[in-house]
Order: sequence, then C-alpha cells, then structure tokens
Amino acid sequence: MDVKMMQRRDLLRKTGAGVATIVTTGLAGCGEINNPDSTDTGTPSTETETNQTNTETMTDTEEDLDTVTETENETLEDFGIPPYEFTEDESYTYDTVVGMNKSEEKWLVTNVDGDNLTVKLETTTEEQMTSISISGTHGNIFDKASEAERANIFPLLRGPLIYPTKGEMTEGNTFTVDTSDLPSKWDSETVTVLGDNTINGIDCTELQIESGGDYNQLMTVNIADTEDYPFALAVHLKEDGVVRFDIELLRQNRP
Repeated sequence: MDVKMMQRRDLLRKTGAGVATIVTTGLAGCGEINNPDSTDTGTPSTETETNQTNTETMTDTEEDLDTVTETENETLEDFGIPPYEFTEDESYTYDTVVGMNKSEEKWLVTNVDGDNLTVKLETTTEEQMTSISISGTHGNIFDKASEAERANIFPLLRGPLIYPTKGEMTEGNTFTVDTSDLPSKWDSETVTVLGDNTINGIDCTELQIESGGDYNQLMTVNIADTEDYPFALAVHLKEDGVVRFDIELLRQNRP
C-alpha cells in the first residue's frame, strides 16, 4: 500500500463527525477507501475491468470481520432519518477531498428487484478506478455501505439528513442535538441554520454543526430542500482548524 492510501485510510478511520456518522463505522471502523490492495471478505467478482479496476462483491449475508459497531442491530431509519427507495440506474457522483487525496466517488444502483437492490461503489483517481458492489434492501443498504470492507463516503453523506428532523430549518435558527444516547464522541451538537444555498443547481439549506465538549470539530453540510434525495449534497469538515473532508455533489442521474 502506498503512502497516500495509508494516509487516506487512517484519516477515515480516526475522524468522527458526530450525528453524521452515528450509525456507522463508515469513517471510524471500516476498511480502506481507494485502496486496491485491501482484501475483501466478500466474494471476488469474476469480472475484470480495465484501468486497473478491482471489483469485489459483498452479498447481503456476508460479514465484514474487521468492522465493529455499537449499533449493529439498528439502521439509519431507527435514528429518525427518512427512508428512501432507489430506482435502477440512479447514481450520485461526488467530488471528494480526504486529507490531501482527491477522487470522484460514485453511488450507482445497478439492479432493483422489489425491495432488494445492488449498488456499485466506484472510486476514481488520477491513477486508477476501483469498485465494490454491495447488496441489501432499501431499508438496510446504507448500513451495508457502512459495513463494507473498503471505507466509503456515503455513510457520512447519509447521516446529516437527521438534522432537519431535530429543529426548524429557518435561517438564523440555532438548536442543540442530544447525542448522549448515540455512539458519538460527544454528548451534544449545536446546529446553526446558515440559510439558502445551491449545489450543482439544486436548492438546499446550509447548516453549521459544532461538536460539544472538548472536541474541536466544525462541520458544514448542505441538504436538499426536498425529501427525495438520499444524501447530503455537500459536507465540509474541519478538526482543530484543519480541513479533513471536502465533499460536494458533482453530478447525478435520477431516472
């Protein structure tokens, strides 16, 4: 594994983001994002892609032995995040900076059969494109993403959708979210509604979230004004004044 891959993996493992990651080990406990040398506990695909692509498959019943989560019996929806149902070929691509590493991260729904679906998670850098596939239901596919061997950004992007359920999305409003009963590093977060914004042509509301206690994390998120988006449109996270993540929606396909 090269130095950049190790730095990216370690940053994803060590950095928390409060309620944005309350249901996941997507940042703190799963494997490596953009690391073609990692070993997946799922079944390797027989498909070989060009441009140095490593494709792996994790089924609904396979376990990630390296993932430890305090909420293994709870789903995102258990925490009040509205459910979402995908359609086939639906996709979301984000321009992503993690530490000093840049990539495009894509969520592509490759198959929908009733309540069951398969999603391909792609990471594209200047050097290569890697991908894994995960399978689950509309109710647990986000948890499958957080349990994937290779860390990905999508649990982080899903988590902020809880904030509109905790307070009024009126410009200038400030409210406190109690996280004492959640697997967060701190007991509370202070949310400030900064106002209207536009990301990739989509109207959204910009929020600032400050962690409680001795943790010096400041996160800015943009959430679509409608309920029919499965992820936040943008997430920007600083820790001790240093930018840790800068993630923004680049393009989407919504059949």
